[in-house]
Amino acid sequence: MKKQKRLWRWFFLMLILNSTFYGVRESYSESINSDKEKFKIEQEAIKLEAMKKRWDELIKKSSEKNPFFDFESEKSKKVREESKTEKGLFAVLKKPLDTEVLISLAFERNQGLKAAKKEWESTLEAYSQVTQLEDILNQFSSFIKDIDIKAVPMLHKMSVKKRFPYPGAMTLKGNIVEKEVQIAKEKYNIALRDTIVDIKKTFYEWVYVLEEIGITRGNLTLLKELESVASIHFRTGKNGFSDVIKAQIKISKMDNDLKTLREQEKVAKAKIAQHLDLPLKTKFGKPSEIKKAFISLSTEELYKTALKNEQKLKLIQAKVEKSNLAIELAEKMSYPNLSLGYAYFENRKGNKVGAAKTEEPFNERPNIKTHLWFGKDDAYIREARLKYQSLLSKHESHKNMIRFNISEHYFHLDKAKREILLYEDSLLALAQKALDVAVAEYQTGKADFLGLLDAQTTLLEFQHDLQKARRDYGQSLAMMEQAVGIILVK
Repeated sequence: MKKQKRLWRWFFLMLILNSTFYGVRESYSESINSDKEKFKIEQEAIKLEAMKKRWDELIKKSSEKNPFFDFESEKSKKVREESKTEKGLFAVLKKPLDTEVLISLAFERNQGLKAAKKEWESTLEAYSQVTQLEDILNQFSSFIKDIDIKAVPMLHKMSVKKRFPYPGAMTLKGNIVEKEVQIAKEKYNIALRDTIVDIKKTFYEWVYVLEEIGITRGNLTLLKELESVASIHFRTGKNGFSDVIKAQIKISKMDNDLKTLREQEKVAKAKIAQHLDLPLKTKFGKPSEIKKAFISLSTEELYKTALKNEQKLKLIQAKVEKSNLAIELAEKMSYPNLSLGYAYFENRKGNKVGAAKTEEPFNERPNIKTHLWFGKDDAYIREARLKYQSLLSKHESHKNMIRFNISEHYFHLDKAKREILLYEDSLLALAQKALDVAVAEYQTGKADFLGLLDAQTTLLEFQHDLQKARRDYGQSLAMMEQAVGIILVK
């Protein structure tokens, strides 16, 4: 009997020791796993912080090595530095202006660019949000009041839960944030590119209008001289009064054209002022002469360049990569997360003293969240995949659009170039000779006034056409650079 009792004692002792050892081993194992997960999270947080630091430095140097404009040239840096004070700004505006000066000023002052840059900067804050949200979550819950339940006494409960994300999930979220920052960067580059293109187009329009004003004034002076000659011929009986009337009609029309051009100049200057965040009636210096420069690249060479540099194409590509990462993250998030659960229960209805005293229970158990219905996330993943396929289609569609834009702009560039060379090399000189002959013959009575007006009108049209061709070439070149994504002519 005693021997049997000893055996039972040994059995219970071994059972207690085994349970204790198992509990210690499980607790130690959970502690080791917890430390490993914590180390992984810390390492991922360090990587995210390094990404954020790299983007911070890039934003501060956003003006350097820009493919669309050289903001680090000596002239650009000087203009930007001078424009930081009101006195320096207006001193710059009084000097002869070119596209480099105006673009440098817009880089410092344009409100649309500032908004795009702030949006780019704001996306960097998502990095810290990723690390904070994925830090170990401490959740506390407590029943404050006792609830009178007849079946059993209500316990006062307090719990702490620690959850660890599935391995690699935080890195994926960080990569997604990096793509969002890249997307914001490309949006800024697009805003900068479009601002530069609009400034160039407006500048060429401004130069065109000023040239047209000069041409119109010159021809108006000539017409007034011809009107005087026609009046003399009428008084001397050489010609009729109809010649005087014809001259006066042409003068009135040209005078009205001159007024229209002056108003057009105000519109162009107002648009430049808008880009520079200046009052619309700001006074500007005269624009500098535009240098004639033609591109020699073929459409295929331009298209290959665009595939590497065009900003919107890069933007869509970044969205494609982000969408792909989102699918991968969605698939990972469907796996269960490990949560270490700790709970303390206070039995306020139980006995606290005496032989029947109850112990305060403290439970520790790992908690793995499992999905009761494994297909519940499939719809979200299918949606993400469909969006990914949609972005791939947009990417191809935009490449086709780039090819079309290059072809269209190339046609206008080639047409304007041929017209410039035609008028400069032959037509203008011939029209001027024809007018000189007509004036001489009219003054000697060998030609009629109608022939003189015809020669003068032809020269005027050729002069207008040349200036229009120069404007069209400059604006088409700016749009070609927009389609390609880089500067083609410096």
